[in-house]
Amino acid sequence: MDQQTKTRETTDTRPTRVDLRILATGDLHMHLQPPYYFAEDTGTGGLVRTAALIRQARDEAQNAVLFDSGDFLHGTPVSEELVRALMSGNRHAGKTHPIVSVMNKLGYDAITLGNHEFDHGAEFLGHVLRNADFPIVCTNLSLDLTEGARGSAITPVTVPYALLHRKLADQDGATHDFTIGLLGLLPPGSITGLRRSPYEAVIRDMVPTTRQMVPMLRALGADAVVVLAHSGIGPQEDAPGLENAILPLAAIPGIDAIVAGHDHKAFPNDTPRPNVDNATGTIHGTPVVNPGFWGSHLGVIDLCFEQEDAGWTRVKATAEARPVAARNPDTGKLQNFVEPEPEVAKIDAAIRGELNEQTRAPIGQTAHRLHSYFAKVAPSSAVRIVQTAARRHMARTIANTTLSSLPMVVSSAPFKCGGLAGPTYFTDIAAGPVTSQDIGDIYPFPNELIALRLLGSELSHWLERAASIFNQIEPGKPGQALIDIATPAYYFESIDAAEYEIDLTQPARFTPHGELLNPKASRIRNLTMNGAPIRPRDEVLLVTSSFRLMGGGNYPVFPSNRVALDLGTNIRDVLTAAFRDESPFGGDLAMNWRLAPAGGASVRFTCGPRAAEVIDEFPDLHITPGEIGEDGFMEFTLKL
Repeated sequence: MDQQTKTRETTDTRPTRVDLRILATGDLHMHLQPPYYFAEDTGTGGLVRTAALIRQARDEAQNAVLFDSGDFLHGTPVSEELVRALMSGNRHAGKTHPIVSVMNKLGYDAITLGNHEFDHGAEFLGHVLRNADFPIVCTNLSLDLTEGARGSAITPVTVPYALLHRKLADQDGATHDFTIGLLGLLPPGSITGLRRSPYEAVIRDMVPTTRQMVPMLRALGADAVVVLAHSGIGPQEDAPGLENAILPLAAIPGIDAIVAGHDHKAFPNDTPRPNVDNATGTIHGTPVVNPGFWGSHLGVIDLCFEQEDAGWTRVKATAEARPVAARNPDTGKLQNFVEPEPEVAKIDAAIRGELNEQTRAPIGQTAHRLHSYFAKVAPSSAVRIVQTAARRHMARTIANTTLSSLPMVVSSAPFKCGGLAGPTYFTDIAAGPVTSQDIGDIYPFPNELIALRLLGSELSHWLERAASIFNQIEPGKPGQALIDIATPAYYFESIDAAEYEIDLTQPARFTPHGELLNPKASRIRNLTMNGAPIRPRDEVLLVTSSFRLMGGGNYPVFPSNRVALDLGTNIRDVLTAAFRDESPFGGDLAMNWRLAPAGGASVRFTCGPRAAEVIDEFPDLHITPGEIGEDGFMEFTLKL
């Protein structure tokens, strides 16, 4: 037998293999460009740069598909202006939404929805998605008409599953029919934007839904099953209503790949966990990718399938999250790996120019610098300005009603406060003109103002949830870590008007993410108003947001009869009106709450380097600046 014949026989007897590359984005939050309020870090992401990674990754592979794991639509001042433009019926109304135009241009194969897609209701989402060239898969979501609803409102056109029929090339260039079965998942209880909609969201638990659907997809002819899950890694075991369920999802047999999201934490990463292989990007042997947030990463999953008598079998899988930029360890500055993709930049520029004129037009003046530096350790001017505007609006609303006799406290949280978004992600607005863009900087979400009639014990329980973001501190011990940098700042609500202390030497009542841990634990001390204690049976009026009303951030959910006022007033509109009608506008930055003394203990926390400029605003706090780390954050020490 000659060598040529032997080579041909060897080639002919090789198993037929096809490679499939899955590309994924997630939690874009309408960031086509990097957040333009990052004066120093202009390259923190944006789909305009992620698109360049998409093009490169496609060029490397014979067969590729592109997905998104949700929360693509809302989250920037420009996206809010687009909502106003589209819903007011002006000349933008008949056009395709820019994020959908970009997704169409980039050739997305399918997406799922995140909870924030519903922030402006199902009808608006229906308008946006009607021009999508790809299927929107939502397996565990049903939108049901509420009792008494009339008419036929436009709703999102979604499907419970999808079968994508593709031609894949094998190692010799021959093509094969290949069917990808898709599921899309939302976290239960996560949708808060349908309160005034004719529809209500019914979201079934993710793990049992997926366990039921995977065999069905296989029976329908799926050669591979991919799950697009708007959900983070989470705990090892499933539980009713589980929000972050990737670990138990990955243990379900028959899943070939999972695209995660929701918690904004890129995966694979360096965090060690049981059943997780960060080197290969697999969980329980299933490849998983989380593409970060705002276009910070492109998720890449490489699968290899081998053809057998019974069909295609996955024989190899790896996953990685490719970053758009990284910090120089010497300078802490971001360095971009790719340049903006011109086609995406062109679509974005067509709408952004006009809207930027609107968002940058002054609407009023601020009397002093508004910032969120140190918002986790002391009252913040960026939080207090929201509380002040809400208080004045609510006081006018309830004047001459029985509610006006109740003591009022206003609760709010910082939104831009570092964390995963980096050391420049802080509100910092100079004294002087304030624009709509600044309003979005202070309060980025379309939440509505709510008033709850609570008992003093319930207010204390609310504050215990907020105080649980901190680590427990040992009295007298120096250099203890105050908080995990990955804990979102928006978990930390504080109130105005009342005075109180947070005793970190005591155990937390909740976990940092809000699960009840120790019902009898108490960190809130000396809760008073005007010098008098707020007793457990005293009545108070708590002014908060519709997001918290629905349990957002795992805050306590109170019975409906505790809702004293719900008029549908947008908090951003309240803040805008305050600056427009009273200029310059400012809030009283009274130090009404503090971290309680802990026997001379000191705690370490990180903040943006520019926080060092405002230490003098807190003369009663013993804050010492330290070094700037490789991640660009400055370390500070606070003596308690």
